This record gives sequence, C-alpha cells and structure tokens, in this order.
Amino acid sequence: RSVPAQRIARHATPLPRSLAVYAQFSLYPLVAFAVVAISALMTALGRRAVRSRLAAAPVSGCSRSLGLLGACLVIGAVGWLWIFGLGIAVFGAGSVTASAPLLGVVGAALGAYALVAVAVGFLIGQIGLGRSAANAVANIGGMALSFIAGAWVPSGWLPDAVVAVSRFTPGYWAVRAISGAHTAASMSADTIGPLLADCGVCALFALAIACAGLAV
Repeated sequence: RSVPAQRIARHATPLPRSLAVYAQFSLYPLVAFAVVAISALMTALGRRAVRSRLAAAPVSGCSRSLGLLGACLVIGAVGWLWIFGLGIAVFGAGSVTASAPLLGVVGAALGAYALVAVAVGFLIGQIGLGRSAANAVANIGGMALSFIAGAWVPSGWLPDAVVAVSRFTPGYWAVRAISGAHTAASMSADTIGPLLADCGVCALFALAIACAGLAV
C-alpha cells in the first residue's frame, strides 16, 4: 500500500536531451562521410600511374600504409570536429562550463566511433573495392549499425536477440557512453570512468579493423 521514496540529488547539470539525441543520430553521418571521403582518396592513390610512383619510392610498404592511415585520420578528425562542434554550438553551448566532463564523454564517444569509420574506410581502400561498394558500405552499413546500436530506437524497444548482437558492434558502446553521460547524476571519477571505458571498447574495434587494413 505504500513504498518508501527518497529524493536523489543531482551533483551535475544534466546534458540537454537534444544534444544526446543529436549525438546518437550523428553516428550515421560520421560513418558516411569518413568512408566515402577516404574511399575517394584511396581510389585516387590507387590509379596505376600514382600507384607505380608510390611503389617505386624508397619507402617500405608498412611505412607507406602508416602514412596513408595518418591521412585517413586527418579526414576523420575533420568530420568529428565538424559534427561535434556543430552539436555544441546548437545544442550544448550552455554545457561547456556547467557539464564539461560529461560533454567530454560525448566527444570521446563520437571520436571513438569516428576512428571506427576511418578504419573501415582504410580497410575498404586497402582491399581495393570500387566506389559503388564503398558507398554501399557507408550508407547501408552505416544505417544498419546505427539502428542495431540503438541510436535511432531505444535498445529497450528492440528484440532481445538484436540487443545481444548489438553488443558486438562499436555503435552499441558509443551509444551507451552518450546515454550514460546524459543521465549521469554526478561528474565524479566513479561516474565518468565507466563511460570512458565504453569509449575505449569502441576504439578497440577501430584498432582491430585498422590492423586488418595494415595487414592487407
């Protein structure tokens, strides 16, 4: 007939809901931009005349691939700066001073997912897939990963089987970090640490894919 209740005081200014929704919906454009742009770069460098000159240079294949990966990271950084900066300017300007650590978690989550997009684009370019295949991966794959990760629909609305599969995708961990930053009641290390760990798990996907591209 009665339930004891206690008010839990928040020790942090919550991030705007609009910023969290924007960040989650930004996972798809991050993938689309990075994969398509990197594919265009890799296609240009893969032309016979350019490839012959690169192969004739006194540089090892590993060094050449690392340099190319660095150029891909620059493209990914541009996309991340644009999307994250736009989100702060439009939805999170008031959170820069009030909730800077939580805003940093959102930026780290988007940055980790941008690394995944860069690694995927790099791998596609190393394999030598055409522009049409790259566009298909960027658009269809990006939308599918965003949906499975719960970026567009809350994970609680998805079937249990889909949620189980989503744990093996990088988007799940990015969305988990963004949602956790939005609902966090504190900015202590005990709260921020697990969220950054989720970002780290997402970044590990990027590392694995990039290593596969270097191996190719």
